[in-house]
Amino acid sequence: MSVIKTQTNAVADTIPLLANAWPNGIAADPVTDRIYVVDSNRRIVYVIGADTNEVLTTIDLGVNNPRGLGLDASNNEIFVAGAGGITFIDGSTNSVITTLFPGSDGGYEGIGVDETTHHAYVSDVGYVTVVDGTTQQFLANIQVDHGQADVAVNPVTDEAFVANTDTDDVSVVDTATNAVVATVPVGDFPEG
Repeated sequence: MSVIKTQTNAVADTIPLLANAWPNGIAADPVTDRIYVVDSNRRIVYVIGADTNEVLTTIDLGVNNPRGLGLDASNNEIFVAGAGGITFIDGSTNSVITTLFPGSDGGYEGIGVDETTHHAYVSDVGYVTVVDGTTQQFLANIQVDHGQADVAVNPVTDEAFVANTDTDDVSVVDTATNAVVATVPVGDFPEG
């Protein structure tokens, strides 16, 4: 894994991962100075010290084919999306809290987190699943267009944006009501 210095846009370091690693999702916690990386092949999360650029530990996951990773830095919680399940990780102990299996049509993909409400919005085929990071409970499924990739959340405007690869658009979700309020055409195959 490469470390890029934003001041120079140059590779400053390389962090070795395990053999046959397939890094897929990444998030940086500015509070704890930790980097979290999902390895889809090994079904683990690497915990990396941003100050040392070294792998501190790995966390075994409760889902197959983990892909998406979301972070709630204000709650020190990490969310991992995989085939059929959403895993909640306590960042203070680097341990799995629980894994929810609310049902998935093809495997959860992208995750956007609202650090104000501690809700995570997890994309799947045809809908977004909303879970509560504080209680680790399923809250809702929101129907959106098909081919979900990534999700971004704006807690100031109470909106989530879901990239739909199959329909070449972005669904705009009102996070206060969990309803789609707009669909915006964006061009071919938006992933994130």
